[in-house]
Amino acid sequence: MPQSFLIQALKRSVKVYSELWHEPSTEPEIERALVRSSMVSSIGYDPQQCALQVEFRNGCLYRVDGVSADTYQALMQTGNFDMYYRQNIVHHFEMAKIGTLMPMGW
Repeated sequence: MPQSFLIQALKRSVKVYSELWHEPSTEPEIERALVRSSMVSSIGYDPQQCALQVEFRNGCLYRVDGVSADTYQALMQTGNFDMYYRQNIVHHFEMAKIGTLMPMGW
């Protein structure tokens, strides 16, 4: 294998990883649990703040404000996580992007 090919391959890898890295969030992370979902990797809940932290499969981390403990429990116990999330969380609560993590599987 030509040396220039290896060098180019390494340069591409470094570029990809540097594009994936972002400044860490200044907001403290909540302990999150892995979930079975096609769009969400993990989710956590802070009862004092009534806030979810949602990590999506693409690595984006969001805070969802104003979520009651009952809503969180129902979300975590539902048989269809994605449907419950879309019907009861999205567009019902204020969401703010708080960071970007390395996507799961990288």
